[in-house]
Amino acid sequence: MTVTSKLAVRMDPQSTKSAVFDLMSWTLFHEDRRSMEKAFEIAENFRLSFWDANILSAALLSNCEALYTEDLPHGQSIDGLRIVNPFL
Repeated sequence: MTVTSKLAVRMDPQSTKSAVFDLMSWTLFHEDRRSMEKAFEIAENFRLSFWDANILSAALLSNCEALYTEDLPHGQSIDGLRIVNPFL
């Protein structure tokens, strides 16, 4: 694995294993027609790029309460999803 043999600061095998299994525990979001329709709706209603709207759609359909980003207005709420700039 790259992290245990090719990086300047290498991870030990146990830490690597732990990190991989941690990532595997995350819930993945899969795009579908519903999420695409929501993205187009958000892009049109809020005059956002499709890519920003697509991220918002995934967050909303995943029942997230907040989206941490520096690319959207801090404090804005979109369909109940709170936008937070973590750098402020």
